[in-house]
Amino acid sequence: MAKDEEIYVQVSRDFEAGRINKDLQTKALILSRGDEKAAKYEYIRLRVEQIKSDNLRNLPFKAASKAAGVIQQARDERASAKRAKLEAKQAEAAARRRKAELRRSQHEPNVLKTFLFLMFFALLLWGGHALLTGR
Repeated sequence: MAKDEEIYVQVSRDFEAGRINKDLQTKALILSRGDEKAAKYEYIRLRVEQIKSDNLRNLPFKAASKAAGVIQQARDERASAKRAKLEAKQAEAAARRRKAELRRSQHEPNVLKTFLFLMFFALLLWGGHALLTGR
């Protein structure tokens, strides 16, 4: 059903249900010169025109509202992308810190082993020297 037809059907239903704009009904009765049957159809025609006019007047506001929604959505998506990028950088930095910490922890036993080896070697030399010199 076309948009105009939908409006006509809705206005007709509203009229039958008693949901009537009294000012517009009075205007329709005057335009139809007191003929109540003709006033009904005049009312429906006037009410449909009124609805269409309201819809046309609201188009700029609807368009502006829709544009604002699109702009806000774009801002939200951009902010989300920035957060994701920041989180990725933070995760990357944390991975680098863990890798460096792992390298340090692997290096520390080597330093300790080297120190113990040198101490043992020094004791051997001192002990061998003591045996040779008799001290």
